[in-house]
Amino acid sequence: MFAKLRSWLTDARRKALHAAVGSLAALLVAAGYVNDTQQVAIVGLVGSVLVLAQGALGLTLLRASQAAVWFDTIGRGLIYGFATAAGVFGVAFSWWTTETVTYWGGLISLGLTVVSSFLAVVNLQTAD
Repeated sequence: MFAKLRSWLTDARRKALHAAVGSLAALLVAAGYVNDTQQVAIVGLVGSVLVLAQGALGLTLLRASQAAVWFDTIGRGLIYGFATAAGVFGVAFSWWTTETVTYWGGLISLGLTVVSSFLAVVNLQTAD
């Protein structure tokens, strides 16, 4: 199943999907359904989700030693990117406040640091 998803979600397809969402979001602005800030938030969130999905699917191709460092080198950044885009999206649509985003951003940062430290200890002896 992951192989089919990986082969389908290529860089070109991810970029095309992101461009299509951008075009649709612009149409929503022109029709008056969303404002410019919401449009940027929609496009940012979708782009972040697509990159996160592609990164997670790429993880399935890695050897154990590569997978052991994936979180610190790639995964953590993808999660931060998604969390940031989700925060902007929620604020743009008035689902939560910037204070809420700041609070959850701190918790996510702390949680990712704990996971990173745990993985570093567990994977200390990981070798090819």
